[in-house]
Amino acid sequence: YKPMSERELVGNTDKVKALLAWLQRWARTGGREPEDASSPAGGDKGGKKGKKEDEFKRAALVTGPPGVGKSTAARICVGMAGFDMIEMNASDVRSKSELKAHSSLLTTNQSLAGWCAPTVTVRKTCLVMDEVDGMSAGDRGGMAELICIIKGTKVPIICIANDYYDRRITSLKNHCLDLRFSRPPRPVVVKRLLEIAKMEGFSIHNPQAVDKLYEVAQGDLRHVINILQSWRGRSSAMNYGDVTAEYAKSGKEASVVQASIFEVSNDWFLDATKNRGAKLSDRLDMFFFDSDLMPLFIQENYLRVKMTLPESERDRQELAVVERLARAAESISDSDVVNSSIRRQQQWSLLPLYGVLSTVRAGSFVRGAPPVFFSNELWRRQSFPKALGFTSTVGRKNRLLSDVERCMKLRTSANSTEVACEILPLLRERLVTPLLDKGQDGIPETLEFADSYYFGKEEFDNICTELLPPKEVAHDLYAKVDSKVKAALTRRFSKEPRKIAFVKAKGAAGLASKAGGGRAAIGRSGDMEKEGEEDIVEEDEEEGAGGESDEEAAAAGGSSFQTPKSQISVRPKESPASGGRGKSSGS
Repeated sequence: YKPMSERELVGNTDKVKALLAWLQRWARTGGREPEDASSPAGGDKGGKKGKKEDEFKRAALVTGPPGVGKSTAARICVGMAGFDMIEMNASDVRSKSELKAHSSLLTTNQSLAGWCAPTVTVRKTCLVMDEVDGMSAGDRGGMAELICIIKGTKVPIICIANDYYDRRITSLKNHCLDLRFSRPPRPVVVKRLLEIAKMEGFSIHNPQAVDKLYEVAQGDLRHVINILQSWRGRSSAMNYGDVTAEYAKSGKEASVVQASIFEVSNDWFLDATKNRGAKLSDRLDMFFFDSDLMPLFIQENYLRVKMTLPESERDRQELAVVERLARAAESISDSDVVNSSIRRQQQWSLLPLYGVLSTVRAGSFVRGAPPVFFSNELWRRQSFPKALGFTSTVGRKNRLLSDVERCMKLRTSANSTEVACEILPLLRERLVTPLLDKGQDGIPETLEFADSYYFGKEEFDNICTELLPPKEVAHDLYAKVDSKVKAALTRRFSKEPRKIAFVKAKGAAGLASKAGGGRAAIGRSGDMEKEGEEDIVEEDEEEGAGGESDEEAAAAGGSSFQTPKSQISVRPKESPASGGRGKSSGS
């Protein structure tokens, strides 16, 4: 029952017609964009202009859930437009090198099928890249190479993916005609399934049985047909009770294998109309759909639910809503305490309790009409957890703060918290105030203060721009500095030698190379990031220990880099003939 013509396709009629029209235009124009495509006739402005330009894209991107007919629609439309299809899917290697090696063959040659037909016809090929969102690590560079192929292709290219919002196809979307398939309507699917059952001699007295299959398969028509085939092998009849009993055996009434976490979090924890009779064990199973992300989804979206209140609370609706939100927030707060014990003390036996508090109990207080992706009410739009983005930002700022703190080690003994809360605001004011008051004349004063703490341009930018507190707490002083003063300061930072407190191993090697000393012999290799790993040599201690002076180091062909309180000397490696290994007095 695989569709063989456009008439047999179920659902997405407008998308199928758009794909066919795009392919037919390719067949007529060879993919060349008419001169008037970018300047539509009078009256077509704004969105119409963009839509017309999209019609002349050199590739099409077909996206939608599994089983809705994306690949079948592509195959039918390719044949109707007079092309022969060449398909590459997830079972093929689609790395950069493989695509590059075959790109000229795939996108310029004509079809061999046309030459083998009874009447020899010249038929062009159409390349179909199925499951482009499934390009794995083995397909390294394949997406970038596919985009390059699209830019220079002489044949149409159809890319097929399941998830339009997958990050792996973000860059690809800019070069393709956007065709988003959706699940076909329930009545249309049920009608088609009843036709198939009748042709197979399958007795289905109650259409609700097929309707239940549609719900179980999440609208996947192909999956429902496979279920009917399996059922027909052991029985010639089906009713609603049989279907319900069959899926009750597995402990779930619906399969979530193909569902997204957006759907699972809504349907099982926030939607009052779905899974109303589900047991606690069933909802807890849905928590384990993704035990890391599910609590974050509930926390992000529970305020966006339009609650369904019981009759007893509707006379004090506003107060009841606030009380329920407070209980949900308290439950989420309690779950954080449990999660802390799980992560820090490895008490993984508490994971079910964490799931109940963070998802099942929190969602039970606010259940109603869940948030949706597309809503005219902004507050009701479903959102991805912002906490993940905050975690990334905090990690980056902690790294920048540690860099600033490392430079200050010779002048302060404060920890990271003290530096961030107490010292950074003072440093920012001392660095920026001369630039605001004196302009370019204040640059020497700013540089002198920066040198006293061994700050370079990178640390200066971190303090003044990257590590700023929220706007509600403090103003951005550096934003008020004139752009000409900023440019002059940058030139001074880059041209003049700066005082440094520590040199990383490979950084010292670079300094020795610039000084003309050749390759440097460093006591340690690799970056030294942790405290206590920096090679710090106090000038007084070095001289007291019998270390080499500047003149001796220079005579030995090395180079010396001075700082006010430390000296780091880098000596080139001795040649094999000298019978020794190079040393670094800074190691």
